[in-house]
Amino acid sequence: DKIWVGVASIVRLASIVRLASIVGFGLGGLALGGVAGDARAAPGETCDEAVFGSIPARVAASTAGLTTGQAPSPCAVEDELALWFAFEVPEVAREQAMVFTVESAFDTTLALYGACGELIACVDDQPHDLAPKLDRWLEPGQIVRVRVGGWGGTRGDFVLRVEPANEAGRPPNDRCEDAVEVTQERPAHAATWNASGEDLSSCGPEDAVDVWYRFVAPSAGEYQFAIRENLISAHYITVFSGCAATEELACGFGGASATLAAGQEVVLRVGTNPSVADWFNVVALPAPPAVVPPNDSWLGAIEVGVPSTTTATTRGATREAFNWGPDCGPYVQSAIWYAFEAPTSDVYVFDTAGSALEDTVVALFEPCDARGEGPPGLLACNDFDAPGDHGRLDGFMEAGARVCIAVAGRYLSDAGEVTLNVSRLGAPPVNDTCAGALPIAAGEQLYGVNYASRAVDALTPCPYGNFPLWYRFTAPADGVYKIDTKAGRDAWPDLAVFTSCEPAAEMRVCSAEDQPAVPVSLRRGETVYIRVSTTVWWRGVIPLRVGPVREDGEEVESGPEVVEEVEEVEEVEVDSGPEVVEVVDEVEAVEGGAEVDEVEAVEVGAEVDEVEDGVVVEAARGHGCGCEGGGGGALGLLGMFAWQGWAAWASRARVARFRG
Repeated sequence: DKIWVGVASIVRLASIVRLASIVGFGLGGLALGGVAGDARAAPGETCDEAVFGSIPARVAASTAGLTTGQAPSPCAVEDELALWFAFEVPEVAREQAMVFTVESAFDTTLALYGACGELIACVDDQPHDLAPKLDRWLEPGQIVRVRVGGWGGTRGDFVLRVEPANEAGRPPNDRCEDAVEVTQERPAHAATWNASGEDLSSCGPEDAVDVWYRFVAPSAGEYQFAIRENLISAHYITVFSGCAATEELACGFGGASATLAAGQEVVLRVGTNPSVADWFNVVALPAPPAVVPPNDSWLGAIEVGVPSTTTATTRGATREAFNWGPDCGPYVQSAIWYAFEAPTSDVYVFDTAGSALEDTVVALFEPCDARGEGPPGLLACNDFDAPGDHGRLDGFMEAGARVCIAVAGRYLSDAGEVTLNVSRLGAPPVNDTCAGALPIAAGEQLYGVNYASRAVDALTPCPYGNFPLWYRFTAPADGVYKIDTKAGRDAWPDLAVFTSCEPAAEMRVCSAEDQPAVPVSLRRGETVYIRVSTTVWWRGVIPLRVGPVREDGEEVESGPEVVEEVEEVEEVEVDSGPEVVEVVDEVEAVEGGAEVDEVEAVEVGAEVDEVEDGVVVEAARGHGCGCEGGGGGALGLLGMFAWQGWAAWASRARVARFRG
């Protein structure tokens, strides 16, 4: 990004063509309001004009009416239209971390200065979000100046918040008196980051920081209280009769259960060590039924065919006592089991998309009877490759090959209705090659699916993904455009921009960062080809967006909503001054896409070198899995585990970074 900032600036200065568009809406001039912390705080159009305020502060403002540009910030592209704020750090006993956050509907940039011209830090996007955020340790009494601009000259309303880190991150239910209400089977979200508290439970040590919940039993009976969607399992749940904490009804690691009367109110305390603070949901469930599912064990696995969709419940399922592998092992508890035999040699897909349970996993094992009454050997396990928070595995199976399939909830004490889908991989998407690149317009966001993109092992240092989707973009005007995948959730794509589809085409820019965003300087009518790609581990729904560019005097609504360019005027600068040579009236409407919930599986023509028991699991394809059948099966599985162990570690680290 830093390299392209420089190039973009040079291109803009050297350009002889300027675009000025008149847009059918206006936001007026400078707008202020909602000031908290110090009513004097007000922005200026230059660093010297900012009115000082104190921290904490919340200032609402707008750049919509700005017409005078200034030097761009060092971390962004053409964000000349900006406002400045000034604050004095509170006088405390020691330095403290301050959090600077910009909330807006358009793509903003944020820069922090000491004295005017003395840069401290600068940020464009956060991972997975176009909104900027900074946190820095600052000295008591230190003067800081904050610059808020719009990427590519975009403008609009925004809110700047400046808060001490602890106050900014303090959970809303940090105290029992502020307990968040939990209703039956509807999770309540919270986190223990920056929580205060003390050790009040009897069931474990080192759980001094806590957050609180409140639950009223709708009927008499036994209830289970558990955490879901946590990344770390070091949490204790304690059930108290009230905030006085005089009567502890139950306490447990990761969950607790208590028998309650109809209408009885209890408070729940989730406590942990501050060094393992985490995000999570808390859920209250009725006690599981005494009836155990008929397929609670691999010995009672239910046969499924293809195509098929089977829905059942994991409530009442007993916990497995064996290892589910490095990816799913630390979390999976109670599963239900199915058996599948391939009717023909083909690539088959096993996923849990559409499950009512929020977060599910699917695992493939050896045939259910492969080891007599003992548990079959694990082939692969996945917990997030299907849309949403669901599992997905695909792989080649020879006719007559068999697998045992387990489906479970992703987290401790997670039980509910799950769905198992079995299908064949269909045809590849039309845009998995550059020749089939789909068009994308400025201001548009498209969603693609690369589950069945054909693997292309033409890997370069950037990108390294080999399951591609291609798009083509033609610039409607001179300017710098932001191309990003920030709205992604189910895939971690690499992003590259090429000048053509030729094998030797120039790569203009690329990024292998999580949810990447890259700037590209283009002339009007210039076409580039955009490649988004992932490895087999992170295939899924990939959003691609091309941000509209705004020149001086132009106002174009940003975001995935309808974008209208009402009139375009092209000027050419010559020695005698700018001369209008063409006026074009046009109306172009582009509607952004909606998030994809269901995805049609499509076929991939992958080559298979080695097969174990007639099964090649896609999770190991193309990575040198030394899987062998017959007497070498154990060694083959060991090789697969060695690869999966590394990849699962990388996967989990990447997921933790995303959810953090």
